[in-house]
Amino acid sequence: MNSLRALTRQLASPEAQQYLALYLIALLFALLASWPTTGSVSNDSWFSLAYTRAAGIGLLGIGFGINYSRAARQEKVLVAAMLGCFALLALPLELAAYAASYPTTPVAWFLALPPLSALAMFAVGLLLGGLLGLVRLRVLAPVIVPAALVGMVAFDVAAGLNILNPFTGAVRVSWYHLATLLSLAALLLLVLLRPSREVGS
Repeated sequence: MNSLRALTRQLASPEAQQYLALYLIALLFALLASWPTTGSVSNDSWFSLAYTRAAGIGLLGIGFGINYSRAARQEKVLVAAMLGCFALLALPLELAAYAASYPTTPVAWFLALPPLSALAMFAVGLLLGGLLGLVRLRVLAPVIVPAALVGMVAFDVAAGLNILNPFTGAVRVSWYHLATLLSLAALLLLVLLRPSREVGS
């Protein structure tokens, strides 16, 4: 119950409300901008929404990860849970666009992918934040956040596989991408939820 109250307070914080509003506005804009206004039978709005969702979750996850890389473990747990909630709150929009677009991507893929991506991107952000702290270049965080997404895309283009690219993974089933996200999310949970050592043990 205390954890739920703490998460509620985290979601109600001005910072969380601001970023959630921006995220949902971006998704809504992508949906409205791509929704056909003529009698065309083609509706590809879900793809635009999925790409926007991948960008939003990537930027938020990595950005919060870098920003909270030096925070206490409990704060990191709350932020990870908050990012998972962000991803889930956008599902009604995505379900509506999916129903209208009839993509070949399975429903289970885009239902599971957003919260999993949020955890994985947060893990990437924590790692980058730790590295920036080591080299004393945290001032570069605003540049590193989008650069990390560009690097993921570039890596996959060079490898010829969808391993890291969140945009391709958003609309196409890739077991390599899924394995990467699961590994990063599992590493994050292992670090955040491991039992604390007793002092003197």
